[in-house]
Amino acid sequence: MARCLQCQKDWPPHFSRCPSDGTRLNATLAETPAEPRVQENANQLPPGTMAGEYRIVERLGEGAMGTVYGALHPVIGRRAAVKVIHLALCADADAVERFVQEARAVNQIHHPTICEVFSFGVLPDGRRFSVMEWLEGETLSAHMEQRGRLPLAEAIAILEPICEGLSAAHARGIIHRDLKPENIFLVAGPPHAVKLLDFGLAKLAIPGMSDRLERTRTGQMMGTPLYVSPEQSRGREIDHRTDLYSLGAIVFHMVAGAPPFDADNVMDLIAHHLQTPAPPLRKHWPDAPPALETLLLRLMDKQPEGRPSLEEVKATLAELKSLPLPRRRNRKFGFAVAAGLLTCLGFATALRRPTSTSTPAPARVAAQPLDAAALLPPHDAAVLPQLPPPARHKSAKAVDPAPVRSPAPIDDDAPLEVFEK
Repeated sequence: MARCLQCQKDWPPHFSRCPSDGTRLNATLAETPAEPRVQENANQLPPGTMAGEYRIVERLGEGAMGTVYGALHPVIGRRAAVKVIHLALCADADAVERFVQEARAVNQIHHPTICEVFSFGVLPDGRRFSVMEWLEGETLSAHMEQRGRLPLAEAIAILEPICEGLSAAHARGIIHRDLKPENIFLVAGPPHAVKLLDFGLAKLAIPGMSDRLERTRTGQMMGTPLYVSPEQSRGREIDHRTDLYSLGAIVFHMVAGAPPFDADNVMDLIAHHLQTPAPPLRKHWPDAPPALETLLLRLMDKQPEGRPSLEEVKATLAELKSLPLPRRRNRKFGFAVAAGLLTCLGFATALRRPTSTSTPAPARVAAQPLDAAALLPPHDAAVLPQLPPPARHKSAKAVDPAPVRSPAPIDDDAPLEVFEK
């Protein structure tokens, strides 16, 4: 066993620093028989295991730092989420300190939009765990994967509480440093209640605090490459404005349906954040409000001093809410409707246009007796026999046929008349 000279607690011999306060452990107790290390397959806690006052019920998920379980208080029946650090990270003093740092940072902020951590402890095998409030819903990442591009009204409803939570954190000198859709949780039920998660990379920038509260070595990049700021990707000293850049990249992804930069590998992606200007929003959304596009270009400015404050961001969001926003056009649907209308118009035109082979239908007239003599010249009428009257329909009235006129005598000396057709 190894003992911490500050808190006087004993820890397993593979610990180099105290998980509670980060103090280097004293190795003078090395003669104490070392406890056997827990096997890696024991990394998972079976249902029924007690983590402090809470009983493990089920495994919910796993991340880079630890595993999250659903738990229940056996007496009062309160549900909670228990995060347990990975066994392999127990020997990493920096990882243990980051795990402890998250609980400290969250409790210093104490804001409704920050996921509350209300208990902390150590398992019998030396692993740290934290007990957090139980949340039902989905992450913003999962929500965007299902919905695609979000309507601006919904995006603003999600962004406003995020800005409030970041303002509360920055006011207490805490920088999140890992803002991404996976760390934004949408609590089930309309309207969305938003929670900021995972302050494990949070940096305490409160003046006068000990240097050991800085958990990242100089020159080491921390954060998610899709949304990381240029100064953070270089591993340089950062302040609260690094969260503003990440916020701008998240907003762009929400309303455009794609992150501002993408690449086949991390190095090319980091190069985009360092050198490539932020893309215009109108490339993905032609009807984007100019105020929103200007806000995103300012948030993703390469220089931290060019970025707006959170108060300016909130004022712009309020302005966008009061404007009549244009509806997002669905180009695929518009093309389909246009094609359908053109097809229908073509069919209608074809039906109305007369063809060259068709003849107009004759008008229906009442039957009249035929006067054959009137249709021929006088000299030909004598050779025609007298035609009988046409048959009458049963419903037709009786009509007397016109008498056939007797042909006039032919005068051979009379001039012939020419009839034109």
